[in-house]
Amino acid sequence: MMPDILNCYIIDDEFHSIENLSMHIMRCPNLCLIGTNIDPVEALNEIRRGPKPDVLFLDINMPMLSGLEIAELVDEDIDIIFITAYVSYAVDAFEKAALDFLLKPISFERFEKSVKRLRKNMGSITYPDTNKSIYINTGVKGKFAQVRLSDIIFIEAVGHYVLIQTYDEIFKTHLGIKDIGKDLSSQVFSRVHKSFIINLNAIKSISGSQIKLQGDFRVPIGDVYRVGLMERLNGRNTQRINH
Repeated sequence: MMPDILNCYIIDDEFHSIENLSMHIMRCPNLCLIGTNIDPVEALNEIRRGPKPDVLFLDINMPMLSGLEIAELVDEDIDIIFITAYVSYAVDAFEKAALDFLLKPISFERFEKSVKRLRKNMGSITYPDTNKSIYINTGVKGKFAQVRLSDIIFIEAVGHYVLIQTYDEIFKTHLGIKDIGKDLSSQVFSRVHKSFIINLNAIKSISGSQIKLQGDFRVPIGDVYRVGLMERLNGRNTQRINH
């Protein structure tokens, strides 16, 4: 049976490229980033020790081992999406039976197309709609804002209004946090505190009673929500949990 969560691993010798691609992965429900490495040899050892990724985002032009060489060394059931700054590598990439080829710098729109191809290649399973949006009243007469769910990092209740923090901007509305929560996917979002709802795909780490999210945001974990959150994360196998 095909897993609901697809594990992803990135091998790229450029830190900024890994950071960019990691952010794209975090924005997609049902994708889980289980590892990254700038050293292709170390990456191969990590992959062999497990857990094994479902898809490998692989830079082509790297020292020691090229992406094309690595593609010959990993298990055949791992889908490969090549990434490079050189379009001339495209022919070689597809000769290696790569699922797709992404040219740097990689936009989120182009990345989403690659993910759709990945899902189609792996079979027909049901995924949450990453393009689903909610519409909020901004408090300005006649002005409503469209907020795509996959763009939301967290939602915070502050007094008589709610702040919605996305990757690009912050929205303010007088809706209650419970009302907004009804419109969110239970597969992707979780209440972690009386004042906070977070996007589970935006979690970077958990330490003590604090969650670190993408964008270096930090939110608290309420005691009554801790057990449920940990159970969900363990079930999804999506994040590194530090105690």
